[in-house]
Amino acid sequence: MKPFSLIPGKRAQGWIGLGVLAIAAMQIYYVREIVAAFIIFTVLFTFGVGVVLMVFLLDRAAQRLFVWAELGMRRVHLHSTPRLVARRRA
Repeated sequence: MKPFSLIPGKRAQGWIGLGVLAIAAMQIYYVREIVAAFIIFTVLFTFGVGVVLMVFLLDRAAQRLFVWAELGMRRVHLHSTPRLVARRRA
């Protein structure tokens, strides 16, 4: 039994076949749109996460740098203060 044997007329069968193809094409187009949107959002999300990670890592590095600089400046201050006081008294 042919799939369109229950539908009388070749013209009706042609339109039904064309309608089925149009629906299939629309579904394939819809799937392509969804996949493309998924890829675009994945790339954008990855870029955003990369930016946040870079800011986080720069913040961590800056905190360590400031601690290191503060300790270094404290050492410089402790070594230079007695000399400055001694020069002013002399």
